[in-house]
Amino acid sequence: MSQKECNYHIHISEQNSYIYFEVPKVACTTVKSTLQELEALTLGQNLPSKESSIVHNKKLSLLRSPSDIGIDNFLAMLNNNNVFKFCFVRNPYTRLLSVYLNKMSWREGQFYKKIAEILDMSVSERITFKQFVMAIKNQSPLAMDPHWRVQTYQTFYGLVDYNFIGRFENLNQDLKVVLNRIENFSDQKNKCAEAIEKLSFIRGGKKTNADSKLRDFYGTQEIRDLVFSIYKEDFHNFDYSEYLI
Repeated sequence: MSQKECNYHIHISEQNSYIYFEVPKVACTTVKSTLQELEALTLGQNLPSKESSIVHNKKLSLLRSPSDIGIDNFLAMLNNNNVFKFCFVRNPYTRLLSVYLNKMSWREGQFYKKIAEILDMSVSERITFKQFVMAIKNQSPLAMDPHWRVQTYQTFYGLVDYNFIGRFENLNQDLKVVLNRIENFSDQKNKCAEAIEKLSFIRGGKKTNADSKLRDFYGTQEIRDLVFSIYKEDFHNFDYSEYLI
């Protein structure tokens, strides 16, 4: 992962003592919006906008990046047992389908153009799900776009000593677990607890309903095997079944 990507996808709160490692297409809009609101409430500042374009604008976020606090301070927080480290992951089948339904629906978008170029296709041609999978199957994790990068690499799994790994499939409950843990780790427990009571839980992002469409897009063993081969580490490391449910 490049330095630019690290700075964008790693979110740090020094006052509430946590580091959140973002995985695109895993409720990141909801999680970031909630954390940004918590940060504002704890600091006594105006609540940030819930608009997706604002939530994803790192320059407007109250959460810091590694470069904001300096690499030495970041590594110190990373190795500090009193700093809460967490991320959220998702079933690789539904995550990849969600990416396809979201990013491949707009032919003028950068993602469609990127995949069309790999396939040597015109943007006027429709890219099927199988073609999308074939386009990314030979990419290294580093070369992959973060939206479909193997989650094992996006989260630095095995390098970061996580306190908690939440699941998209259990988002509401796991997000509450995260907030309770943040309160326990925070240097400002009273302010943090009061802020959590005021939080508004709003599911953000663009819903693709990928869960309900799995059978439509994974109808052959060939496509299931292809996706499993790309994300084998995620199925193993995050305990997801290779079989469609």
